[in-house]
Amino acid sequence: MTPIRSLRHRRAAVCVASVVAGSVLAASLADLAVADRAERKLAEAFREATGARQGPQVSVHGFPVLPQVAHGRLDRVDVSAQDIPADSQRALPITRLDMRLDGLTAPADASAARAYEATASAYLSYDDLSGALGFRVGPASSPGRIQGNLPLPMGQSATVGAAVEAGQDNTITFKDVKITGASLPEGLQALLTRAFERPIALQNIPAGLRLTSLTADEQGLRGDFKGRDVSFSPPDAA
Repeated sequence: MTPIRSLRHRRAAVCVASVVAGSVLAASLADLAVADRAERKLAEAFREATGARQGPQVSVHGFPVLPQVAHGRLDRVDVSAQDIPADSQRALPITRLDMRLDGLTAPADASAARAYEATASAYLSYDDLSGALGFRVGPASSPGRIQGNLPLPMGQSATVGAAVEAGQDNTITFKDVKITGASLPEGLQALLTRAFERPIALQNIPAGLRLTSLTADEQGLRGDFKGRDVSFSPPDAA
């Protein structure tokens, strides 16, 4: 092959490689744009459905995303949201909710979403739990328990402790309540008994998630959820 012909072949190869690289880059950029749009739409739908005070972080997994969107089903979507409020006094706001949604389907505008399967972890603060109970509580020395110290007249105090458990319908329940220290006045004893007898609800969680376990540690409570056919949508789309 002559030098001129060889040079022409090299130039042709470079041109082909450039075209291929450009096509791959264009496809990647288009895919990123589609993923970004889906994430923004899902974040808005989640915020409106749950009342979260901040826009959640949404990540669509899997490449390429464009074929997933075209088929109307995303393989996996992760959502991390903060400050999900409660609608009543005897309910607990959610400090943070981290979700994994598998097999997510949504309309073209992503105004609502439904996942074939989902898992989630909710983090709940002692400040909010104290507000729901009516007195200050925090972690106990024993795992899985909470406790609070109640000041009494004459410089005395009593310690109230209980184990936390996952109840039905996404509620927090209390077991093995113990009161140690000074004897409580009869009225206060009855008030504490009622406080621990009534479950505390977790609200504004995507439909289909079920609370399976609850633990207490130094930072607060952690609830683990799982479910199938899990959905969220704005109130006017429910």
